[in-house]
Amino acid sequence: MVLSVQGRDSLTLEMENPWYLEKLRICLIQRSPAITMLNRIIRNNFTIKEFSAQLKESIPQVKKRVTRIRRWLQPLQLTLRRNTFELTGEEVQIREFIHQFYQITSYPLDESEYSSFSEEAEFVYRKIVLFFHMRLNFLQEQQLFSIISIQLDRINRRKSVVFNESHRSYCLNSSLFASLLSQLKQRTGMALSTEEYMYLFLMVQAKFSDNFNQRIKEKFIHENYINKTTAYIQTSYGAELLKSSFKECDFLFDKDVYTSLLSFHLYYDLISTMLYEDISLIEQSFSTYPVLFHKLSDGFQKVKKENLHFQRITKLQFLFRYFFIFSEMLSPVSIEPQKNIYLVLNWKQEQKKQLTKTIASHFKNRKNIRFVEGKIYSEYKNADVILTNLIHPFFIEQDVHCPVLTIPEIPEEVLLKQLEQILSGI
Repeated sequence: MVLSVQGRDSLTLEMENPWYLEKLRICLIQRSPAITMLNRIIRNNFTIKEFSAQLKESIPQVKKRVTRIRRWLQPLQLTLRRNTFELTGEEVQIREFIHQFYQITSYPLDESEYSSFSEEAEFVYRKIVLFFHMRLNFLQEQQLFSIISIQLDRINRRKSVVFNESHRSYCLNSSLFASLLSQLKQRTGMALSTEEYMYLFLMVQAKFSDNFNQRIKEKFIHENYINKTTAYIQTSYGAELLKSSFKECDFLFDKDVYTSLLSFHLYYDLISTMLYEDISLIEQSFSTYPVLFHKLSDGFQKVKKENLHFQRITKLQFLFRYFFIFSEMLSPVSIEPQKNIYLVLNWKQEQKKQLTKTIASHFKNRKNIRFVEGKIYSEYKNADVILTNLIHPFFIEQDVHCPVLTIPEIPEEVLLKQLEQILSGI
């Protein structure tokens, strides 16, 4: 990678492989003083003086960092205890924060205290995968193993979870939970409470239910239905939101769709405000399916006003997850209006083909874009944009409402950017 200076106050990072940028990002994150402090807070309790000595900073500077960390934690309903700086809040929320912290920072678990629970975690991991008949990829395996390891570490620190009556009732009336309990009790080096077994049961359903086999999915849906769980009730709200937002669509809510909805709303019944998944690709989806996201956004705002559960979900996370749930039932492009690019060019056929190929490649995910070979005196009412290589008197004399782009005067990258803005408008 090369860092170059452009102008007085502009830096540009050039790279041949984005992987090296990711490695640099992780390196910078891990060496950040605030992240270093959080890592030590998660593992041990510290005093201001100890932080000051470790970071080689003054006590006032360290206090400022602690204040900043408290501000970061506040939206997650977490904080730091005074003097010892112990992470405090609901235990389920704390565990999820620790799990996501290690995912984002890429700190290896085997270099921390969690390595002492690896054998026990491996046993629990294998039992869960076999019980739910899950087929996980490497990253999912690491995610599940991390959740189990963090749980065992927190138990060792005498930090236990507490569930409300609704969660307890669901688990105690679940034949799936009873069967899993008998499997896990075959061997445990540490005596787990009933609530800790419930924690495993609920978190696996919230995060990995898409990987269950069909029989387990049926049981998952049925047991939520007969117990009228909060997740089931909110799933019903979610299904109604989709129906009312897309009245022109006929939805088929099959097992996979209901499983996705149930697991998502179970997660936010347990956790508040944290992200359910990586949503880094959402901006690209916005520009590709503007109508879909506009309707989802309106539906979310209406439900959120009267539903406390939906207030626990960030808007971007809701849009991203419901986009994929919608996509399980219907093609997202089916509700997007047709976008017509009219070509009015006195070029050779090969030159026109090259232009359409370049544009089509740039919009490869936009299946609703169509190229139309326009004639000068054609009807242009259906055009969303006209591409031409000269301004004909026709465009001046007639009432042409859509944008007209003169290709020779626009560099290729600028043309594509302008087309993106025009075709992404609702």
